[in-house]
Amino acid sequence: MPRFLKMVPLEFCRYSVYHENQNLFGLKLRASSPFKYVYPIKEEELDDLVYFFEDEERVRSERNPIVAFLTERQAFKILRGRFNAWRELFWQENAILSMTLTDDEVIIKDTRPVAVDSSYRLKGLKRDIYLATDKAPSRDNLISRFSSGAVSSSEVEAICEEFLINKIAVEIDGRFLALAVREPIPDLPSALEYPGGVVLPDRNVHLYKQALG
Repeated sequence: MPRFLKMVPLEFCRYSVYHENQNLFGLKLRASSPFKYVYPIKEEELDDLVYFFEDEERVRSERNPIVAFLTERQAFKILRGRFNAWRELFWQENAILSMTLTDDEVIIKDTRPVAVDSSYRLKGLKRDIYLATDKAPSRDNLISRFSSGAVSSSEVEAICEEFLINKIAVEIDGRFLALAVREPIPDLPSALEYPGGVVLPDRNVHLYKQALG
């Protein structure tokens, strides 16, 4: 799975639960600051116009790097560390967990640092169960679906545990989810394909023109 481009604070949008219940969440939302450079109108009018907002208190803290550093929560620091590690793995080490489907098996490739093995070949019941976990079914659903006279519920559970031990699936809130991405993995869209538009330095304009043909 591609890493995200960046970490950003929670985004506040018009009509969201945060916008409609600012007092409940201790927020004081104002139009996002970039809008004032586009619409030279009063702040109150701008608040009625835009869709994106920012919290006044958080903005004040972010503008003071010392305050921002001292008030950053530990959980956010841990998340930032995980994010940076993910970004490095994606761009520098090309970590991949993918699967290729054939008529009778699932072939899994795992190049992540946490990989238990570099590859797996799942056949028969293991293949069927792994493909079923692609839709995040519950444990009970998997057991009832694949248990039969020839297959016991304990056998299905053992296969699920094997997937977890090999780190090719996760269990969250009682649901199993396959982590391998199906091949072929599509190319990532370029920045030029971003529907919101992109601002390019003059020296890169020719790249944009080439992309448009």
